[in-house]
Formats: sequence, structure tokens, C-alpha cells
Amino acid sequence: MTKLIYILFFMVLSNISWGQQDAVYSQYAYNQYAINPAYAGSRSSFSGVILHRSQWVGIKDAPRVESFTIHSPLSTSSLAYGVNVNNESVGPLNSTSANVSLGYHIRFKKAKLSFALRGGIYNTTLNRDLLTFKESTDVYNVGGKVSSLVPNIDFGTYFYTKRFFVGLSLNHLTNENISFDAFPNSSNLILQTHLYLHSGYVFDLVSNIKVKPTILIKVTEGANLNMDLGVNFMFLEKFWLGASIRNSSSINILTEWNVFDYLRVGYAYDFSINKLMKYNSGSHELFLGFDFNLKNRNIKIVSPRYL
Repeated sequence: MTKLIYILFFMVLSNISWGQQDAVYSQYAYNQYAINPAYAGSRSSFSGVILHRSQWVGIKDAPRVESFTIHSPLSTSSLAYGVNVNNESVGPLNSTSANVSLGYHIRFKKAKLSFALRGGIYNTTLNRDLLTFKESTDVYNVGGKVSSLVPNIDFGTYFYTKRFFVGLSLNHLTNENISFDAFPNSSNLILQTHLYLHSGYVFDLVSNIKVKPTILIKVTEGANLNMDLGVNFMFLEKFWLGASIRNSSSINILTEWNVFDYLRVGYAYDFSINKLMKYNSGSHELFLGFDFNLKNRNIKIVSPRYL
């Protein structure tokens, strides 16, 4: 399977486009700012998430993701800001991004509509020491690390009420070129634009049990359409338990526990349902989320948070 990852890597290098590059998140419904900058400020508090994801455990050099996000409304105005830092590694490639966002919320009687721009940097590093060449005298077998740093711009819009949301975001709008000096003729990679459409609704099932079906559609040039369908149940206004299916590749079990009004913990386990199931023991995703009202501690933060 290590050879498979390297083969896929060189297939990427042989084309001028690069397909899906953004990290896959199973708990996107609990961490929407990771995919849409317009989510910033929608929780009416200083909010953040620390996340770690290990994908395809058992396969050497499989994808691994670390993410840190914070966002908040700006005082009593309609503006909101956010910051997110992501690090993803897969095989010999490591990608790190750091971005800041600014959003604006339009208030309606029972709903809000937000727009946001997010900008920053996207750095990709190739560790050539991890590459294995059939011929040791290959001209590209030079070892060491090379990096490519490019700007990044995202745009998102998000409409939400207390129980319903729909969002649309376009990430990596400028389609920047990622080039490494070790592969001057074949590594003209493009940071492709990713389109995310996500939606969900919370309704009462029976006393003390709520249901939230969700959908996420991701479209990227050079990759197959990615669709994630899920359903989550909330018990006693404290504990979420759900499941989702991602295309025909994995089934995901999701949990979130609202420990306090200001603290929540989430975990997801994905198990493959395609040919990869023979080679890995699943994927694990763990996050820690917080919500604080820093302006006035006497004002209670709205709890529970359905979205």
C-alpha cells in the first residue's frame, strides 16, 4: 500500500491539474467553519475547534490532518472574523495553510445570512528522501525537501436559523500553481477550486430526542463528485449520535458530547466499504470545541447549539 500511495503521487505529478486536495472531515456538521468561512460568528460567541484525523490506520504514510480554528462576531456589529490553521500529510507531501477571514451577517426576523472572504497562504512541501526510485541514478533522485508557497483566497455564504442551515463555499479561488524545482517539467500542479454545498435541519422526533439530517456535496475538477449523507440524533439536549455514508467509500459513526455550555468533545470512526477495507482498520477523527462569551460573562451562551 505504500507503493500505491507513491504511485498515486506520481500520477498527480504527470498532469497539470491536481484533484481533491482539501482534507476530508467526517464531523463537518459539528465544525462547519473548516469548510465555509461564512460560518464565522454564527455561534454568537468566541468559538474554536482543535481537531486531529488519522485516515486509513494501518497503511503507512496514509493521510493525517491537524486543524485549529477560532471565530467570533465583532462586538455588537454585524461583522465576524475567523482564523484557521491546517496541516495535512500524505506520503512524501505535507501541506500547511494559515488563513484569516472577515464576514458580514445580515439579520432577518428569524434568520441570518452571512458572507465572508478568507485569505492566507498555502505551503506544500515534498520530502524527496521518502521517494523510492527504480534507478538510483535517476536525475530526480536528489533527496532533501522542496517547498512551494502560494496565496489562497476562499469565499462563502451561509443562511441559517436556529434549526436550519444551508451554505455554499468556494475555496482556492485563484487556482494557484504549485511547482517544485525537482520536477521542473512535470510538477505544474494547480491548487484547484473546491466547491462545497452543505445543508441540514433539526426537528423534534419525540420528547428529548431531536434529529438532524445533513448533506455535504463537494465538487473539484480532476476528482469524482464527493457526497456525504448523514443523520444525527440528539439526546437530552446533551449528546449527539449519528452516522453518515461518503459515496461508496466509507460509513462513518459520529458522536458529540456537550460537556458544558462552553465545552464539547467529538469523535468519529470511519470504516471503509471499498477495496481499501482489506488494508486498513478505519479512520479516527477527534475534536475539542469551545464557546466563550468574553464580553459579558453574565450573559448565558445559547445552549444547546443545534448547528
